[in-house]
Order: sequence, then structure tokens, then C-alpha cells
Amino acid sequence: MPHRSLPLRFYLPLAVIVLVIGGLFIGLPVWLATTHLYWGAALAPAAHDYRGAAPASCPAGPRSAHPDADELRTPGGAPLRVRVPQNYDAHRPHPLLVVFAPAGLGPALNERFTGLTQAATAAGFIVAYAGSRGLTQQTIRDLGRVPDIVSGRYCVDLGRLVYTGHSDGGTVSSALAFLPDLPHRPVAIIPSAAGIRGADLAQQSCPGPLAVLVLHGERDRLFPGYGREAAQWWAQCNADGAEPKAMPEGCLSWRGPAGNAETRYCPHRGRHLDWPGRNDALLAFARTAIRAAHRPELDEIDRSRLPAAQQHQHADQGYPQPTGESAP
Repeated sequence: MPHRSLPLRFYLPLAVIVLVIGGLFIGLPVWLATTHLYWGAALAPAAHDYRGAAPASCPAGPRSAHPDADELRTPGGAPLRVRVPQNYDAHRPHPLLVVFAPAGLGPALNERFTGLTQAATAAGFIVAYAGSRGLTQQTIRDLGRVPDIVSGRYCVDLGRLVYTGHSDGGTVSSALAFLPDLPHRPVAIIPSAAGIRGADLAQQSCPGPLAVLVLHGERDRLFPGYGREAAQWWAQCNADGAEPKAMPEGCLSWRGPAGNAETRYCPHRGRHLDWPGRNDALLAFARTAIRAAHRPELDEIDRSRLPAAQQHQHADQGYPQPTGESAP
């Protein structure tokens, strides 16, 4: 009996199905890797200029110059990746930037997604990238132990602690600032695309003043408008109803009459999947918040770098602006 081939119309739907599945499993990862991840120099730790940094004294005692960070995890098992300046000085206390991951990302992909390593280490930060955990109050509190884990091996000043993260990571950053009974409080939080809206925050008590920079995509359809609502709640806590002031790039800034910590809201044109890509602005905000929180100490450090004839003049004029790339 002669073999009869099936008609072409039978194969066309199969071909379409194969192409669609292949596109999802191959094309989508390639697209995400090329459009949403950092590569190359952005992931390489940079040298930091330690001139003018705090005196060489690690708050928690001596630390190894080359600690083994391969197995760092929180008590609940969240993996961590730690990056330090290329010329890391284990005798000097460093500010700590903790970057919490979006859902489903481990610390390595978290680093590639945010691309903060080179710029943050150049600015003198130790950077800890935390892997994703399911969002429960228990796991959020577990992630609140990251500063303890990192400071156990690295020379960290926990008084200069900053949290940031995207999506779930932004939610964790925010929650660790307002949940009660936590071991550490950041001086600044910089949540991006966080899934906390104003109605959720209204059920919380305001923490003490801290600097807040809220980043949120205008085309975020998963959490539409959440960023503006969150910024308004933080502004009410920090600025006691002060009116916002317009800033470049569409940002709004609230400052209280008593000079409380700044609340800033910066929208961008991205969708929920998009990291804002404003890393320089993020780090500048973090450094400013740290300086404001440690103004007397840093005033002495910065004035000590001036010629003797100018030190008295600057002391009379108030807190000076930084003149170089000293640690924040």
C-alpha cells in the first residue's frame, strides 16, 4: 500500500506551535539578558580613594583582608554575594549597601540586574546582594539579618546602612524600615517598583526620620501608582505635610520645616520589569543621607583636609561640601 503524506495544512499549526515555544524558551531569555542585565565593567569592583576617610579602626574588631565569602547565607538560608572595593582596606569601616532581589533571582542575577558593583565600590561601599525569598514577615525579618552576616566578615559601619532593591526587593527594603523590633535601622532606603501601596502603609506606624528615594515606572501595570502613594506616606512621616518641590527629571522632593530627612519620588518611563538605571543618582542620594546622619563626625573629617588657614573659616560657615571621593 503506497505511503500517503499528510497535507501541508496539518504541518503549519505544528510549525507555529514549535516556533512560539522556541521563542519563549530561547528568545525571551536572550532578550532579557541583552536588555535587562549588566555585563562587563559594571560588574567589576573598582578601587576607592580612601583619602580623608574615617580613621583606620574597624568597629567590631580586626577583619581579614581576604575573607571567604563563598558560603555566606542568612539564618533562613538566603544566599549572599558580597563585593568590596578592589583595594579593600580591612581596617577601615565602610558603609554597607544591601541590594534585595526581585522574585526568583539569586544574588548573581541580582547583581547583573542592578549593575551597582563598580559605581558603589568606587564610592567606598561594601555591597551585599541578597537572593530572593518568598515574601512573608518571617523571611523579611530573616533578610534583616544580612547586615549582621556581612559585618561578621567585613569591616562595616552599621551606622551607615542603606537598603535598596527592585519589586520584591523594594518591598523588603521598605518593610525593614518600618517593621518593629529589628536589629538594625538604615539611614536611607531606595525602593524600586515596590509592591506596597499607600493603604498598606497607612496601617503602619511611622519610623524615625530617614531618607527615602522611591523609584517607580510610569508604565508599571503590576503595581500602578504604588510608588507615588508610598512616597506620599513617607513624606508625611518625614516632612509632616510639607509641600513637595519639583526637581529635575520629574522628581519631587519633600523636606520638613525642621530639616528632617528628605523624601524623594522619581518616576521613570519603564515598566515593572525595568530597573530604573539611575545608579549614579541612587548612590549620590545614599551618600548625602549618610553625610546628613553623621554630620558632626564628617564635618571634622572634611575640615581636617583643608589648609589650617581655612579650617576656622569653614567651621564658621557650617557643614562643608565634600571636596573629593572620600568614603561617604
